[in-house]
Amino acid sequence: MRRLLKENGLSLFFLALFLVVLVLQAIAGHAAYNNEQLDHGAEAISLARYVTTSEFGNAVMENWQSEYLQF
Repeated sequence: MRRLLKENGLSLFFLALFLVVLVLQAIAGHAAYNNEQLDHGAEAISLARYVTTSEFGNAVMENWQSEYLQF
């Protein structure tokens, strides 16, 4: 286990960072989505339901695309 961490530490760090950012984007996107739904008189949805919507997938892809194109 120690050898695995030593040889793949950087990759594991960036994987963990990616997952943390993805979770934070889900939380922020969920709040924004629910606010917009309530403004239009619709019902709010749960976080689990939000991450399975195309809205979340679209937001992730737009974010990835904008960051990718910067390089």
